Amino acid sequence: MRTYKRKTNRGSTSKDVIDRACQQVIFDKKSINSTAKQFAIPYKTLQRHVVNMTKKIEKNPELSKSESTYNVTTALATKEIDKYLVMRKSLL
Repeated sequence: MRTYKRKTNRGSTSKDVIDRACQQVIFDKKSINSTAKQFAIPYKTLQRHVVNMTKKIEKNPELSKSESTYNVTTALATKEIDKYLVMRKSLL
């Protein structure tokens, strides 16, 4: 089989760069167009991520600026993890 050689650089923008750009648009009130040019991200891609992050912030308004970009474990998931750890500890 031959070695695959990627022909474009589409989809190569890291999640960290997109998150920083979204924070500038949402929290620093910069325009999507200028931020997209600054970070070299396609306009529509940045717009889509900003909309998704805005929905996430509206759903959990107590999230801080840094927490809004990372997945935060919910209380239910934390309880499930605690149950699992107790069960595992009892088996040992």
